Amino acid sequence: VKYKWTHYLGTLLILAGLLIVIIPKMISNDENNDPVGIVLYLFSNVPSVLCILYKEIILKGLKLGTIYVNSQIAIWQLLFTLLY
Repeated sequence: VKYKWTHYLGTLLILAGLLIVIIPKMISNDENNDPVGIVLYLFSNVPSVLCILYKEIILKGLKLGTIYVNSQIAIWQLLFTLLY
């Protein structure tokens, strides 16, 4: 798969926006902004991102039904989230 420069730019903009919002919260001394909690919340998205990548790879390479692929993704996402 070849990505265009706009895909990379969009990814960088999302990450920059995320950092602009999170870094001040992590440095502040507010009791409600626990840096460990913020980092855990960020990494909690890893299972869903892996499932989206899996879905993209499977749907492009094979001709499977959408319901089958979504059910497989739901099972793996549940397992990875529970392990996390």
